[in-house]
Amino acid sequence: VYQHIRNNYVDDVPLEHLVEEAVIATLRELDPHSSYLNREQMAALNTRISGEFAGVGIQYVIHRDTVVVRGTIANSPAERARICVNDRIISIDSKPIIGIPTDSIPTLLRGTPNTKVDIGVVRRGDSKPLTITLKRDYIESSAISASARFGDIGYIAASAVSKPLAAEFYAAYKSLGD
Repeated sequence: VYQHIRNNYVDDVPLEHLVEEAVIATLRELDPHSSYLNREQMAALNTRISGEFAGVGIQYVIHRDTVVVRGTIANSPAERARICVNDRIISIDSKPIIGIPTDSIPTLLRGTPNTKVDIGVVRRGDSKPLTITLKRDYIESSAISASARFGDIGYIAASAVSKPLAAEFYAAYKSLGD
């Protein structure tokens, strides 16, 4: 089919996009757990799994096409700049982000350590948007979000799967004691 399109279609068509869409459609038909990741998505997944990346340390959700801050990572540029819970991010480096694909946001926030990024923020109670300049830094993210002991039962919560998970889990286990 692709050879026929290449040889006989009225216009020149780049086949890479057609092949990618065909793979996505094929995998969608298999089961709900099979999916295709393009080069950028795979790089982002590998970054998450490694547990190490450079960014600003903002945890967010998308609510009605708007990025809403849910928290900041401890000792991150966002925490140091006092980004607040419920701040609404409206631009990154002067580019409006309302309505952009959600998988583009981490790419815009992450980058090379010590590079600057301007974040446009609307904060409750402020009449004008704020522009906050952050310097990207390595973000220490822990896969273990909580650990506690209740009598003879230990509780360890893992919030992510990453390469450091086993070591972090073991450290949390040891901290609970015998």
